[in-house]
Amino acid sequence: MKTQVIAVMLFASALLGAAAPGPGVPAEVRNALDRFSKEAFRANMRFLADDLLEGRGTATRGQELAARYVAAQFQACGLEPAGAGGTYFQEVPLREITIDTAGSGVSVIRDGRSAGLKWGEDFLMRGNELDPDAAVEAPVVFVGYGVVNAARQYDDYAGIDVKGKIVAMLGGGPPAFPANERAHFAAQLQKAREAAARGAVGMIRLWTPETETLLPWARSASQAQLPAFRWLDANGVPNDAHKEIRVYATLSIGAAERLFAGAPTSYADTLKKAEAGTLRPFALPGTVRMHAVSRHRAAKSPNVLGVLRGSDPALVREYVLYSAHTDHLGIGPAVNGDTIYNGAVDDASGASALIELARAFARLEKPPARSLIFLATTGEEAGLLGADYFAHVPTVPIGSIVADMNMDGASVFYTFKD
Repeated sequence: MKTQVIAVMLFASALLGAAAPGPGVPAEVRNALDRFSKEAFRANMRFLADDLLEGRGTATRGQELAARYVAAQFQACGLEPAGAGGTYFQEVPLREITIDTAGSGVSVIRDGRSAGLKWGEDFLMRGNELDPDAAVEAPVVFVGYGVVNAARQYDDYAGIDVKGKIVAMLGGGPPAFPANERAHFAAQLQKAREAAARGAVGMIRLWTPETETLLPWARSASQAQLPAFRWLDANGVPNDAHKEIRVYATLSIGAAERLFAGAPTSYADTLKKAEAGTLRPFALPGTVRMHAVSRHRAAKSPNVLGVLRGSDPALVREYVLYSAHTDHLGIGPAVNGDTIYNGAVDDASGASALIELARAFARLEKPPARSLIFLATTGEEAGLLGADYFAHVPTVPIGSIVADMNMDGASVFYTFKD
């Protein structure tokens, strides 16, 4: 319990520069907390978010510089290497996928007439991770959120056959699900698994007012031009690739309304049914043709890992992880004349807190009972790729990891009072 209290205190203090601890705090923890430096945190954050690192895009020179900086700080703290081959690094093999917007397209076909949609205004797509020139034309079936949750006896595919068809689904997940559960089932990879298992050949994500509130379409359209990534297994195959799903596209609210024109239920009424929890699958009129042209490139990008060995011989081979990510979005379309997306909060702040946490733990007279791994991942913005790769290819036995506390943006805008 004492070790847990120490961990939480150090974690919180690194995040927000908390006020001095009360009299009940152990002396060794007080000493470590007293050494927390806002100046050191600010210096780390300033360097990681500097224009020199060009936004730390995954698999770019800027992200490599950030990773090397974090590794150097880990070494200076006295952490041992915990990466591959006795180093601080775990290289993540990647496939970079850059969409060719001019060569890609979506068309809605009704009564022999084809109506093309406009890239950026009506639709977005990322490209097929297996095939740089992928196309499909098929009937479309609306399948609610595209979610199957056996534990809740919830099935958006109930009573409808989607084999050889394109499935259209709302973004997100059923509002009745608890937040964490909803986040899991809302993940596009989870939805792709369900669609592929049922024989679907394409996927369409439908933009909703809720999605627009969380992430405006204009911002998504800007980011969709940035490269996408998948990490590769030992055979060079992208993880979570589904060859059955030829093309995946996202339609704006306006394009979704046109897709639903003439359907048993309009798109506006479908959104109302989603709020009421009364969605049912149904076929949409006509067919849709989708074509995704992209450029593929082999790439790699490092996770950074350092370990502080535990003090209890019985627990030293168990690990608590502290994690943050070093990547951001890199260079993209100009915003107010600036093309570098610096990512100061997301997640230069978290990576800076990770460094200072490592420094504080290393200064304790007696390390915690369990060993601590400090993990700075890559590819978070591209889909949690570095974290997912570490979970599949851990540098310590996966069963020896008992917890992970992740920082996706430290609390730099406010101070907790409790």
